[in-house]
Amino acid sequence: ADAIGILTITPSEAAIIAADAATKAAPVEIGFLDRFSGSLVITGRVSDVKAAVT
Repeated sequence: ADAIGILTITPSEAAIIAADAATKAAPVEIGFLDRFSGSLVITGRVSDVKAAVT
């Protein structure tokens, strides 16, 4: 992986939905997901991570 994307989602339960949307938007991998804090870390190529978080 060349890049990481770090997101904090509110409400925290929406982190699961954001992870689903990110993996469908680009070929990225979920590095970490915490449904209690809303933290989400995705990894992949720079262009893919950028596409997944925007």
